[in-house]
Order: sequence, then structure tokens, then C-alpha cells
Amino acid sequence: MMIKKSGSHDLTCSHDDSKKNKSARPSGFRAVNTKVPQKVGPADLTQIKYPEVQFDLKHEYNPKTSTFTPKHDGVYSIIASIGFISDVPTDYSVRIFIVVNGVLKVADNDFLGEQLPIVNLVSVSTILKLSSGDDVQVFAQATTDGTTETEPLENTVFFMNFQAARFPS
Repeated sequence: MMIKKSGSHDLTCSHDDSKKNKSARPSGFRAVNTKVPQKVGPADLTQIKYPEVQFDLKHEYNPKTSTFTPKHDGVYSIIASIGFISDVPTDYSVRIFIVVNGVLKVADNDFLGEQLPIVNLVSVSTILKLSSGDDVQVFAQATTDGTTETEPLENTVFFMNFQAARFPS
């Protein structure tokens, strides 16, 4: 395949798209939670449940344990979010974590300084190198007691979602 760059020399690419790499087979899932609110607070980390599978290309997601276990080593994009409502109007912070084999790998934090009864959407995303058999889960913690919000907006936008996909590698 020849690639020409305007006003420059020709670049030759030796990549052959006709050869399929078995390790590049698609892997990914997406799960949501529209039915099971959970209590989240300052005591301990709470594992977040995502029991409704929208798709699971390689049967790597267990909705009973809300655990993603890749079947192949690779580089994965992982995204999770929760909707959170505090029990009482107050300033608070909510943290969401991606945990691999029981070890916190990535976290994100959101502070709500306005004492409004609104759904606070908190999300976390990362790209991680995972090994076959790793267990990936989502946990959350807040500085005040509250509940996850499971109601979708207009049946299309889900506050509570967890997904991963493997990059060809």
C-alpha cells in the first residue's frame, strides 16, 4: 500500500490488512444497572453492581458478581460510572474506583459543594494492560451516606454503567 503525503516523498507501508491476527478478535462488554439502588457511604468501599448485560462479545462478564474477567492478555479500555444522591443536602465527595484483583488501580473523585438534591454523575476511565483471568470490578465511596441512582434518562442515558473493550494488540 502506498501513502502519499502532499508535497513530500512517498511512504511505503508494509502492513497487510488481509492477515487477521487471532489475538485481535473483538473483546468487550457493557452492563448497566436500572433496577438495584445501592447504599454508598463513608464506612467502607462498596462494590457497585451492574446486573443488566447489554452485550458481552466473549462471555467475559459475570452479571451476578459484576466482574469482568478477560480471557486474553491485552490492553483494555475500561469505563464505569455511577449516579449518586446524598441522603441529606450537604457538601460531599464521591469516589469511584476500578479495582483489579482486589487492588485499587484507578480512581476519580467528584465534589458537590452545592446543597442541592440532584443526581451527581461520577465516572472513571482508564487504559490498562490486563492478563487473562484478572478480575476487574468497580467500587465507590462517599463522604456522606447516599444511594446510587438507577433511573435512566429517557431510557437511553444510563447513570450506572460499566464497560470494557480490548484494543487489537
